[in-house]
Amino acid sequence: MAIIRDVREWRRRPNDYPAVAAPQSVLMAAADYFDIEEAHNTHMQDANGQLQQIDKPLAQRQWQQLYDSFAASGLNVEALEAQPDMPDLVFTANPSFIVPHYRHAWCSKMAHQTRQPEVEVHRRFFEKQGFEIRTLTANDIKFEGHGDGLWHPQRLLLHAAVGQRSDLQGWQEIDAAYPELDILLYELQHKDFYHLDTALTCLDEQTALFVDDAFNDDGRALLHAAFPQAIALNDFEAYQFAGNAFCADGKQVFIEQGCDALNEKLTARGFTVYPVVTQQFRLSGGSVFCLKQAY
Repeated sequence: MAIIRDVREWRRRPNDYPAVAAPQSVLMAAADYFDIEEAHNTHMQDANGQLQQIDKPLAQRQWQQLYDSFAASGLNVEALEAQPDMPDLVFTANPSFIVPHYRHAWCSKMAHQTRQPEVEVHRRFFEKQGFEIRTLTANDIKFEGHGDGLWHPQRLLLHAAVGQRSDLQGWQEIDAAYPELDILLYELQHKDFYHLDTALTCLDEQTALFVDDAFNDDGRALLHAAFPQAIALNDFEAYQFAGNAFCADGKQVFIEQGCDALNEKLTARGFTVYPVVTQQFRLSGGSVFCLKQAY
């Protein structure tokens, strides 16, 4: 229907949109070859400008814990085989954009060419799953899938961002492909929160976690209209990547360990909180949401 930047132009609210089923499956990618070989974001370098060093056995243990936590919650978990030439393959939220209610999988156009081969891995996987594969026609654009595109919980409504990793043209093509879809568009403002999924976690139809400094005034107004019970993260929670948590069913929240006060708030609101440790992956700028693709 429209790409909406200004809340004054948004005449509807989430419960006005068609209901859709919650995702039942997540796609991960094994962490055997996870590493930091170049800096794609501010988190990947230490205070001296050197690349962060990954403890690979520890990273694999943390990845397995997350895999096991997803599986224990009732989600179906699939995992891609690790590829020696794809150290970032673990961040499966980025190389594809999934429209699960239509079983469409869009191929991303990665901002860093070293990550572009991951897109073909996703294409093959979703093709085998019976998804219709779609590609963007625009050339020389950035479009990083669910790094910058978040479905409103159980509604046919999309939250999308433009900034360091995704351009407007990609969202314009998505908008044109689905005339019934509204897209709430945010312009990311902070270098440390380079994807929308690092600054916004959609929990249920009313509730989200967000990093205030990542949004401009228009974005904050849209966000509060969409999520009347939105929770602003403090600096500690933001840099613990609480804004990169994941909630598939509106009830169970997977979030980085250590945000105790936030977890108490979520529990008081009726959520079940599963603290996990993704510390090695946070060195690369990603946490729970980045490490899975929901479908």
